[in-house]
Amino acid sequence: MVKERLAVALSWWAFIHSAVVITLPAYLLFSSKDGMFEGEPGFYSTALSRYSELLDAFPGGVEIWFFALPPVIWVILRITTGSPRFLPWRR
Repeated sequence: MVKERLAVALSWWAFIHSAVVITLPAYLLFSSKDGMFEGEPGFYSTALSRYSELLDAFPGGVEIWFFALPPVIWVILRITTGSPRFLPWRR
């Protein structure tokens, strides 16, 4: 039961993280300025900076873990549960 819930939580984390990695270039390309006011950072910028602070806790650096985290989670899920769970809502 606990193993199943942990696998679901990790698969959702990997899925959302990979969605952020995919949408980041579009955000950088299409955003003209941060936030509605020039001095105020937007939600995406604030969330990304908080998430990079979280990834900074891992050894190696933010740049490595930003791109390596979803494949690492999928490999761990494949080894432990037998399914990588690329799409968390499917088993």
